[in-house]
Amino acid sequence: LAVMGCRWGSDTRFATCGTQHIAFWSKDEVADKGYIKKKGFFGAKGQVQDVTCLSAVNHAEEMVSGTCSGHIYAWTGRNCKEAVEVLERHKCEIQCPSQNCCGMPGLESGDLKWVKKKMRANLKSLYPYAEQGYRILAINPTCSLTLKEEYPNFLEGEEREKAKLISKQTRDLHEFLFELKQEDKFDRNFKSSPESVAYHVPCHLRAQHIGFRSRDLMKLIPGNKIGLVSECCSHDGTWAMRKEYFEMSMKQGKKAFDELKEKEANVVTTDCPLAAIQLEQGMELKERPLHPVQILNRAYKSPEEGGFSTPVPES
Repeated sequence: LAVMGCRWGSDTRFATCGTQHIAFWSKDEVADKGYIKKKGFFGAKGQVQDVTCLSAVNHAEEMVSGTCSGHIYAWTGRNCKEAVEVLERHKCEIQCPSQNCCGMPGLESGDLKWVKKKMRANLKSLYPYAEQGYRILAINPTCSLTLKEEYPNFLEGEEREKAKLISKQTRDLHEFLFELKQEDKFDRNFKSSPESVAYHVPCHLRAQHIGFRSRDLMKLIPGNKIGLVSECCSHDGTWAMRKEYFEMSMKQGKKAFDELKEKEANVVTTDCPLAAIQLEQGMELKERPLHPVQILNRAYKSPEEGGFSTPVPES
């Protein structure tokens, strides 16, 4: 692909753009093997375009890009960035080793050769950290479920033994934060409140049998009411992405859409980014549902700092 522009965000990060691509590069400080590349995702409402220019903004934490068609895109870390902010608030040491897809999409299509290739790459990268006692956190419940249950099932021999340790150390993000709460280490210094939240529980999170930890933590925000919906939204992995099944998925997910609408909440949230796309379309929302960690991160800020509009009274 032709590269039309390059912009440094910091001493360790830069972005490139060009013919139908934008990519974000960060220095691999763990393995010290150059830079890790992540492709930009144009989103459900955007389309892949030729990106002609880039500019770093907000102290290099974000990038703004221009395209040949005249569109402007703003790029941020989205969920991952906010998860890191919440973890840093709780004084967690964070490492981000090289990694790739957990492999679940290949399991759905039966491409086991591709699945094992992805699993082995993650195994090689994550095992040294699991061996040192690090918790392995996943924002997407599909990923945490796959790491916990499928890696020990599909890998064999010595790889299976390593996969068992990775499984033991893996946590859903809010499962880990709830463990901090149980140890009386969870920060409850919230400065603003969404007041009401309609929370959709993803199927792959319920399948982990860990309880509704995202709900439990959002309930700690003063003045916040949670309406929980556990109906399947019918995205069903990659099923709803297929043209021939999309309309059917919208019909199957209607019960979840309707129940969430009935909550009449200020904010809609779900842990699964694919469920968020499904809910945005099925509920005809003006914006995509937030991840619960985004709600926590925003509630830690006052209205003046970018938090919710309702302040939490000082105690």
